[in-house]
Amino acid sequence: MTLTGEMTTLYTFCTRPGCPDGGGPNGIVQASDGNFYGTTSGGGGGYSGSLYRLTPSGALSVLHTFPPDYSPAAGPVQGSDGNIYGTSLTTVFKAGLDGSFETIHQFCSLPGCADGNWAVSPLIQATDGNLYGTTYEGGAHDGGTIFRMVPPGTLQATNGDLYGMAENKVYRLSMGLAPFVSPLPAYGSIGGNITILGYKLTGATAVTFSGAAASFTVNATGTAITATVPPGATTGSIQVTLADGSTLSSNVPFQVTQ
Repeated sequence: MTLTGEMTTLYTFCTRPGCPDGGGPNGIVQASDGNFYGTTSGGGGGYSGSLYRLTPSGALSVLHTFPPDYSPAAGPVQGSDGNIYGTSLTTVFKAGLDGSFETIHQFCSLPGCADGNWAVSPLIQATDGNLYGTTYEGGAHDGGTIFRMVPPGTLQATNGDLYGMAENKVYRLSMGLAPFVSPLPAYGSIGGNITILGYKLTGATAVTFSGAAASFTVNATGTAITATVPPGATTGSIQVTLADGSTLSSNVPFQVTQ
């Protein structure tokens, strides 16, 4: 959909007998290769969902079909290592941009499902490099778990804390993680404008893209910066120098496109 509201259908799921491409799509993520990656909760070879790649022109490839009762309920994310990470109801998986796939954790593998089960929220990668997520069931009280995984729902705010929702409450979990800035989108061409989300940005004195200084403005609430990708910028970290002289780095590498 364009910013003016013009909508184009890129792909329609479940148009073939048996829905081999999947049905009931969840969230998608645009990866550093320019393609979109997402999951469905139904269809596929096992009738329990699929992981797919979709080009910007609408060509879809099924990368993996999930066995019965797996049914992903949330879209995947791209990790800082370039791989795609996500959850089905009973697993955490990793997929390469080359189409490779592996299960990196099977939930309810500990006695009493102490590690949790039924992961229905998306993963996030925090500034410590680890993946965080939640499950709906399992754990010590069978009310779900918050889990952390080292890569081979829940949201991290730019102040470093993790926020999420349980059935009847919103919670905050502090893991002592440092504040950061988050580019939206995490890619762009030289001369283009992007938004940088952050925490207490009022009075910021500098913004750099892999060391190249950028022109920028800070919004009135100190929560966002509009910056122009400068000449000389290369794929890498965005850094914002605050009024107190401290520096915040981006939580994901910024991809400079042509």
